[in-house]
Amino acid sequence: MHDYDWLLLAAFSLLVLAPAPFLGRYFYRVTEGQRTWLSPVLLPVERLCYRVADVDPQQEQSWRGYALALLAQYLGRVVTQQQLLRDIWGPSHVGDSHCLRVVVGHLRPKLGDDSAAPRYLITEAGVGYRLRADGC
Repeated sequence: MHDYDWLLLAAFSLLVLAPAPFLGRYFYRVTEGQRTWLSPVLLPVERLCYRVADVDPQQEQSWRGYALALLAQYLGRVVTQQQLLRDIWGPSHVGDSHCLRVVVGHLRPKLGDDSAAPRYLITEAGVGYRLRADGC
């Protein structure tokens, strides 16, 4: 590499890394629900998106809905029981597979699925669950 190439690499790295601390603080404040300097612009846009999508931001998502969202995020791939338990209820429930079986038991009828012959939500014995990508 020539000196010019090193200079370009250094400049590019600086441009990419320089905003990282500011963005980190910004995203922290957003996730904590604190106002930011972009709030006057973004809050009306956020409210409009909620209204268009018919979403109530004050309503908490049910465990079933959250479990389905996690499975859909990994569509076609196995999600371990430990991962689902940790992501839904936190690390204190990692060993409590009974809670997860109850949620899956409630989720299957909502999907029109049958536990005896599942078409959508597949149990991978001893591992976890998989939401089929092809849906049949």
